[in-house]
Amino acid sequence: MKYIVLYVLCATMTLLTACGPQNQGLAPEGNHSSGQQTGLETPEQEEPPSSAQSDRPQSGDQSKPIGEMPLVELEPATQPMPVTGTRQGEDPTALAYAEVLTRLLEEHTFPDSQTDDFDGELHSMKENQFAVADVDGDGRRELVIRFVAAELENQRGLVLDWDEAAGTVNIQLDENPGMVFFKNGAVLAQWASNPNKGGAFWPFSLYEYRPELDSYSYVGCVDAWDRSVYPDGYPDQSDRSGTGFVYYLLPDGPRENAEAVDTRDYEDWMQAYVGDGAMMELDYKDLTAENIGALNQEASREQAEAEEPAPG
Repeated sequence: MKYIVLYVLCATMTLLTACGPQNQGLAPEGNHSSGQQTGLETPEQEEPPSSAQSDRPQSGDQSKPIGEMPLVELEPATQPMPVTGTRQGEDPTALAYAEVLTRLLEEHTFPDSQTDDFDGELHSMKENQFAVADVDGDGRRELVIRFVAAELENQRGLVLDWDEAAGTVNIQLDENPGMVFFKNGAVLAQWASNPNKGGAFWPFSLYEYRPELDSYSYVGCVDAWDRSVYPDGYPDQSDRSGTGFVYYLLPDGPRENAEAVDTRDYEDWMQAYVGDGAMMELDYKDLTAENIGALNQEASREQAEAEEPAPG
C-alpha cells in the first residue's frame, strides 16, 4: 500500500491567512518511483511548524527492529488547571475551555501557569488559534491550542482535556504547533527545524493515544534522506524500492546511530500507527474575545436543544 509521505511547502515563519503552522500534508499515494516527491494534501494546506520545543530524538539505543519501537508513556506535563464552576444551562466543557482561552488571551498564562512571553510589538494574539473537537476518540471534546505569537522557543501546541469530575483541565500533549490529528487518535507533530538530508521532507514525532491512560504515548520520530538533493553517501543498499528516498525511524536516539529503511518499510510502520491515514479537519478559530464568546454561546444553544423534550 503506497502510504504516507510528509513534505513541507516552505520553511518560512509566515502564517497563511487563517492558517496556523501545520504541516504541508500527507498523502495516501506517496510515489517516489521517478524521484519526484508527491505531497499529500491535508484538510488545510499550511506551512511548516515554527516552534523550538526540544525535538526528539536525543539519546537511546537504536537496535530495535522496525515495528518494535517501545511506547513511552508521557509524564504529566504540568499540574492540572482548576477552573471555576459552571452556570446552569451551559455546557461545562465549553465553559472550562473558554476560561482557559480567556486566561491566555487576557493574562497571557497557559494552563500550567507558564507565561506565554507574548511579543506585542511583533505579533497579535489573534495569530494564535484554537479548536474544540474530540481529537483522541474518547467521546469527549478536547481543546487544541496553537500558540505562535511569540519567539520561536516559546511557541507551543497543546491538547487539553476537561475532567469534569475533578474540575480541572489537564494537558494531554505539549508539542510544536504543527500538529496533525488522525481519526484513529494518533498525532503527528512536526519538528521545529529540518536539520538533515530529507530535502522537502519535514521530520516529525508520532504519538499514539492510549485510552487506558487517557493520554498520549510517544512512538518515535521519522527523518529521511533524499538522494536527489544529497547524493553523496546515499545508502543505496537500503533503498530496495529504488525510489531515491530512504527513511530513519528513531525511537529515542540520534539519527547517526539509526539504520536507513526502505520506503515500503516506512509505509508499513506508519500504517501500524495511523491506520488508513485519515486525518481530522479541525475548525480552528483565531484567539479573540469574540471567538471565545461564540464558543460559550454555541454551547448554551446546544445545551438548551439537548434539554428540549422530544416531540410527541
